[in-house]
Amino acid sequence: MRILVIGLIALGAVAASIPQAQSQNSARPTIANEADYHRAMKELSNWGRWGNDDELGAANLITPVKRKQALALATEGLLRMHPISWSAP
Repeated sequence: MRILVIGLIALGAVAASIPQAQSQNSARPTIANEADYHRAMKELSNWGRWGNDDELGAANLITPVKRKQALALATEGLLRMHPISWSAP
């Protein structure tokens, strides 16, 4: 659970570090028809980005360095225990 929380924090740090568009000229193109939609889906797809056997997907971007950077952003902490029931339904 701790790794998941740290991973989510790191993912937020990665997202926050992506530069935002500075002007209207760099705005996203509009998707006006089905052909535009299919082109955009092909260009933006991450399928196969890290190989055919990959199971992590975009979590591959969460490196130990990014986790450490994310951890450094925390100014206070609160420990909460969430018991998980492992019994079958």
